[in-house]
Amino acid sequence: MARYLILLLILFLSIVFNNTKAQGIYSSYNNQFHDLNLKAGDWIMGIHNNNFLKNNEYFGPYTKGITFIGSIFQPHVAWAMNDKLQIEGGWFFRKFFGQEGFDASQPVFTVQYKFIPGARFIVGQIRGQLHHKYIEPVYNTDNYFVKKPAYGLQLLYDKNRLKSDLWLNWEKFIMPGSNHPEVINAGWLFSYKLHRQQSPNDIVMEMQSVIHHQGGQIDRNPLPLITRANVAGGFKYNITPGSNLLKNIYLRGFYIQSFEWSHTNILPFDRGFGVYTDIVATNPWITLGVGFFHGQYFFAPMGDYLFQSISDTKPWFIEEKRNLLTNKLMIQRQAFGWLQFGLRFESYFDVVQNRFEYTYGFNLSLNPLLTKGSFKVKNDLYK
Repeated sequence: MARYLILLLILFLSIVFNNTKAQGIYSSYNNQFHDLNLKAGDWIMGIHNNNFLKNNEYFGPYTKGITFIGSIFQPHVAWAMNDKLQIEGGWFFRKFFGQEGFDASQPVFTVQYKFIPGARFIVGQIRGQLHHKYIEPVYNTDNYFVKKPAYGLQLLYDKNRLKSDLWLNWEKFIMPGSNHPEVINAGWLFSYKLHRQQSPNDIVMEMQSVIHHQGGQIDRNPLPLITRANVAGGFKYNITPGSNLLKNIYLRGFYIQSFEWSHTNILPFDRGFGVYTDIVATNPWITLGVGFFHGQYFFAPMGDYLFQSISDTKPWFIEEKRNLLTNKLMIQRQAFGWLQFGLRFESYFDVVQNRFEYTYGFNLSLNPLLTKGSFKVKNDLYK
């Protein structure tokens, strides 16, 4: 009975969202207000709301399964002082159903300065988490559910064939005598299209890196300082068939290096590597992907433990080699300009341990614009 209900739901959604356009992987989780391009004096007021369910059916030794079900709610106001400077503010709430109170509740603000065409400097709440578009072995998508909004500094560039995302997230601040260590994450993502002219097919050179630091000199926490990093480099080949049935196909390949830079290494190794390849095909409402990961002594401070040689629940457990087959089936649609829907199923087959694990989820994201207006600063006030 359940399978027939799922098929009916998919059919219904494909009819309802028939005239909409498909989005990228995990785009239905993103706050659309982050990328508004306001003119001088324009202001807007809106809401970002994402209602989600993600059930991880993991029973292996690397990480335990968990179900995330809840809602994120962020009222939001943005104002462009001029064509280059934009100020944003609001409040972030995250509620897990069945839990008293809020898991997270805090004010959020952003100052964004566009100093040259294609470049933005951001202070405050950065375009973090899934906005970065890291590959899965390097960045765990579940960070979206367990971490608070990323706060720090960010430099974004997107023009012609070049894209760059340089960011710093000061996740946990300390004062002298704090009982917890400071936590800082930073990274750089870089991509460059090798083709100079417009073409249905293109090759993109990509680099991704992330560094995680945990420690400090002024806290009372007895745990040793931890500094770990990943650097990944590879190529992506995009194919655009020009068909309504098949919109895009891409093939990717990455070599990933793991580095342990802590003064006191608590891992049994200080370096590892991984190779990650996948092929993904999309049509107007379905994304289907198949991938393979091979790793040796691989670890990733921000990554999914399903890919790693270490465990987040068993400190003594080590698996030197990892070989995983991954599959992804995603349905993501956008309607009305502010409503997005996502339905996904992802599986991981551990070739070494002959173990099959999977996760499935659903989300409904709303980004309605409630009101807008114009308010310009009079320069003569400062004379």
